[in-house]
Formats: sequence, C-alpha cells, structure tokens
Amino acid sequence: MPTIAETLKFANLQMAAEALYDYDAYEDPLQTPGQTYSGIINPAILTTGNRHASKFTPTEAEKFVGQWEVVEHLSDTSTGFSGTLFKALADDPAQGIVKDQLVLSFRSTEFIDDSARDNQATNKMELAEGGWAMGQIADMEDWYASLKTSGKITTGSKAGWVTTPMSTQPATATTR
Repeated sequence: MPTIAETLKFANLQMAAEALYDYDAYEDPLQTPGQTYSGIINPAILTTGNRHASKFTPTEAEKFVGQWEVVEHLSDTSTGFSGTLFKALADDPAQGIVKDQLVLSFRSTEFIDDSARDNQATNKMELAEGGWAMGQIADMEDWYASLKTSGKITTGSKAGWVTTPMSTQPATATTR
C-alpha cells in the first residue's frame, strides 16, 4: 500500500504531466502536433500548468523542479495523445523518490473548451461512439516503442508503479 507521501508524489507527477511545456495552443494555435520537450523544467511551466486546475504554486513548482527532470514529453499528437517520462534527480526517502527512478505519465482528456488541443475526431467519433480513443492508444504504443528504441526506457525497467484500490504491483508492459 502506498504511503500518503508516495501518493502525493504521483499526484504531483501527474499534474506536471498535464502542463503544456513548449506546446501551448493558446500561445500559438498553428503549432505542429507531436512536438517533444526534454531537460530541466522551468517552474513557470508548472505554475501555468494546463491553464485550468492542474497548476503548481510557485513554492511547489520550485520543489518539483529540484526533484525531477523531463526525459521526454510528447505534446498532443494529431489524435490528442500526450505523455511525459520523468526521471528523479536525487533520493528523497520521505517521498519514496529514488535517484534515476523513471515515471511515465499520460495526460488525461482535455477540458471541453480545449478543442484546439484535443482532437474533435477523438472526442466525437471515437470516445462518444465507441468508448475508446483508438488513435490515442496507437500513438501511446508508438511513443512507448520509441522510448524503448532510443534507450530512454530499457527492457525490464519499471517506470513507476500502478496504484489502484485493486493492486499495488509494479507496472508491467507487454511490447510487440
């Protein structure tokens, strides 16, 4: 069972994955989908967040950027998929952070007014009609494969933990 500190760690990582990084349709609606970002995180990225509820306070943003870096962030593909691979910079036993720990996080579905960043076809044709965002799933699989091919995730590495009320087992992935 995860501790409260570990749960907070993963909540903060998810909130950081929700941030827009260098892909912000409000700033430039003509950006090319699927841009990547990597490296040190600017705290302003986290305090801006997703321009909705997922924002850090300045104090929490400074703390987070001292703990994590972005190995790769993939911003909104043409289907609206977005994900971030984080890497821990140092040990923090109180939060359950281990230096070089990898955590892979996928951004959730965008807000209703974010049609510029979440594909209309995904929302109207896939989710509403079939319940699954097949294009986003395909983009997720392609991105995960590229992380493995590039060596950013190695075979057998555990990128974070899957924590649900039913399971607290290490995440496992099947690749094809």
